[in-house]
Amino acid sequence: MKSPFKLVLCLFVLGCTGICVAENNENPPPPGGGPGHGKMMLERMKTDLQLSDDQVAQIKTIMKDQHTELEKIKNDTVLTQDEKREQVHALMEQTKDKINAVLTPDQQAKWAAIREQHKKQWEEHKPSSGNSSQSTPPPAPSN
Repeated sequence: MKSPFKLVLCLFVLGCTGICVAENNENPPPPGGGPGHGKMMLERMKTDLQLSDDQVAQIKTIMKDQHTELEKIKNDTVLTQDEKREQVHALMEQTKDKINAVLTPDQQAKWAAIREQHKKQWEEHKPSSGNSSQSTPPPAPSN
Protein backbone atom coordinates (compact mmCIF):
# COMPACT_ATOMS: atom_id res chain seq x y z
CA MET A 1 0.00 0.00 0.00
CA LYS A 2 1.32 3.42 -0.88
CA SER A 3 1.95 5.95 1.83
CA PRO A 4 -0.35 9.00 2.03
CA PHE A 5 2.56 11.20 0.96
CA LYS A 6 3.05 9.22 -2.24
CA LEU A 7 -0.66 9.52 -2.99
CA VAL A 8 -0.57 13.28 -2.40
CA LEU A 9 2.58 13.55 -4.50
CA CYS A 10 0.90 11.62 -7.30
CA LEU A 11 -2.18 13.83 -7.11
CA PHE A 12 0.04 16.89 -7.09
CA VAL A 13 1.98 15.91 -10.16
CA LEU A 14 -1.17 15.00 -12.05
CA GLY A 15 -3.40 17.74 -10.71
CA CYS A 16 -0.90 20.52 -10.99
CA THR A 17 -1.00 20.58 -14.73
CA GLY A 18 -4.01 18.46 -15.50
CA ILE A 19 -2.49 17.83 -18.88
CA CYS A 20 -1.76 14.15 -18.54
CA VAL A 21 -5.20 12.96 -19.54
CA ALA A 22 -7.02 15.13 -22.03
CA GLU A 23 -10.03 14.41 -24.21
CA ASN A 24 -8.39 12.27 -26.86
CA ASN A 25 -5.47 10.85 -24.94
CA GLU A 26 -5.71 7.07 -25.00
CA ASN A 27 -2.26 6.43 -23.49
CA PRO A 28 -1.76 8.70 -20.48
CA PRO A 29 1.48 8.48 -18.53
CA PRO A 30 1.55 6.25 -15.47
CA PRO A 31 0.27 7.74 -12.21
CA GLY A 32 3.02 9.57 -10.40
CA GLY A 33 4.76 10.46 -13.59
CA GLY A 34 7.84 8.39 -14.07
CA PRO A 35 10.95 9.36 -16.00
CA GLY A 36 10.38 12.19 -18.45
CA HIS A 37 6.90 12.94 -17.13
CA GLY A 38 7.53 16.67 -16.61
CA LYS A 39 8.93 17.04 -20.12
CA MET A 40 5.92 15.21 -21.57
CA MET A 41 3.52 17.42 -19.59
CA LEU A 42 5.25 20.55 -20.82
CA GLU A 43 5.06 19.33 -24.43
CA ARG A 44 1.36 18.60 -23.93
CA MET A 45 0.78 22.09 -22.51
CA LYS A 46 2.73 23.58 -25.41
CA THR A 47 0.45 21.84 -27.89
CA ASP A 48 -2.89 22.13 -26.09
CA LEU A 49 -2.42 25.74 -24.99
CA GLN A 50 -0.37 26.88 -28.00
CA LEU A 51 2.37 28.26 -25.76
CA SER A 52 4.97 30.65 -27.13
CA ASP A 53 8.65 29.77 -26.82
CA ASP A 54 8.95 32.36 -24.02
CA GLN A 55 6.03 30.78 -22.13
CA VAL A 56 7.57 27.32 -22.52
CA ALA A 57 10.86 28.56 -21.07
CA GLN A 58 9.12 30.22 -18.12
CA ILE A 59 6.94 27.20 -17.34
CA LYS A 60 9.94 24.89 -17.65
CA THR A 61 11.71 26.94 -14.98
CA ILE A 62 8.60 26.88 -12.76
CA MET A 63 8.32 23.10 -13.09
CA LYS A 64 12.03 22.61 -12.40
CA ASP A 65 11.74 24.74 -9.24
CA GLN A 66 8.64 22.79 -8.22
CA HIS A 67 10.50 19.50 -8.63
CA THR A 68 13.37 20.78 -6.47
CA GLU A 69 10.95 21.84 -3.73
CA LEU A 70 9.08 18.52 -3.91
CA GLU A 71 12.32 16.64 -3.43
CA LYS A 72 13.15 18.78 -0.40
CA ILE A 73 9.75 18.02 1.14
CA LYS A 74 9.96 14.33 0.28
CA ASN A 75 13.43 13.97 1.80
CA ASP A 76 12.73 16.02 4.94
CA THR A 77 12.99 13.56 7.83
CA VAL A 78 11.72 16.05 10.42
CA LEU A 79 8.28 16.67 8.89
CA THR A 80 5.35 14.40 9.66
CA GLN A 81 3.28 12.97 6.80
CA ASP A 82 0.56 15.54 7.55
CA GLU A 83 3.07 18.38 7.43
CA LYS A 84 4.47 17.07 4.16
CA ARG A 85 0.94 16.83 2.74
CA GLU A 86 0.23 20.44 3.77
CA GLN A 87 3.46 21.66 2.23
CA VAL A 88 2.79 19.77 -1.00
CA HIS A 89 -0.69 21.29 -1.22
CA ALA A 90 0.75 24.77 -0.65
CA LEU A 91 3.43 24.15 -3.29
CA MET A 92 0.76 22.92 -5.71
CA GLU A 93 -1.21 26.16 -5.30
CA GLN A 94 1.93 28.29 -5.67
CA THR A 95 2.92 26.44 -8.83
CA LYS A 96 -0.57 26.75 -10.31
CA ASP A 97 -0.54 30.49 -9.59
CA LYS A 98 2.92 30.93 -11.13
CA ILE A 99 1.90 29.07 -14.28
CA ASN A 100 -1.34 31.06 -14.52
CA ALA A 101 0.69 34.27 -14.37
CA VAL A 102 2.53 33.16 -17.53
CA LEU A 103 -0.65 32.27 -19.45
CA THR A 104 -3.05 34.53 -21.31
CA PRO A 105 -6.67 34.65 -20.08
CA ASP A 106 -7.74 32.26 -22.88
CA GLN A 107 -4.95 29.84 -22.02
CA GLN A 108 -5.85 30.05 -18.33
CA ALA A 109 -9.46 29.12 -19.10
CA LYS A 110 -8.44 26.17 -21.26
CA TRP A 111 -5.90 24.98 -18.68
CA ALA A 112 -8.52 25.19 -15.92
CA ALA A 113 -10.96 23.16 -18.05
CA ILE A 114 -8.33 20.49 -18.74
CA ARG A 115 -7.42 20.30 -15.04
CA GLU A 116 -11.10 20.00 -14.09
CA GLN A 117 -11.64 17.22 -16.62
CA HIS A 118 -8.59 15.40 -15.29
CA LYS A 119 -9.84 15.79 -11.73
CA LYS A 120 -13.18 14.21 -12.72
CA GLN A 121 -11.42 11.34 -14.47
CA TRP A 122 -9.20 10.81 -11.42
CA GLU A 123 -12.24 10.73 -9.13
CA GLU A 124 -13.85 8.09 -11.35
CA HIS A 125 -10.78 5.88 -11.38
CA LYS A 126 -9.07 6.45 -8.05
CA PRO A 127 -8.68 3.46 -5.76
CA SER A 128 -11.42 3.02 -3.21
CA SER A 129 -10.69 4.12 0.33
CA GLY A 130 -11.23 0.64 1.69
CA ASN A 131 -14.99 0.96 2.08
CA SER A 132 -16.11 -2.34 0.57
CA SER A 133 -19.80 -1.57 1.16
CA GLN A 134 -19.77 0.63 -1.93
CA SER A 135 -18.14 -1.91 -4.22
CA THR A 136 -20.06 -4.32 -6.40
CA PRO A 137 -20.09 -7.86 -5.01
CA PRO A 138 -18.64 -10.62 -7.20
CA PRO A 139 -21.15 -12.51 -9.38
CA ALA A 140 -22.77 -15.62 -7.94
CA PRO A 141 -21.57 -19.01 -9.21
CA SER A 142 -23.51 -20.14 -12.28
CA ASN A 143 -24.24 -23.70 -11.03
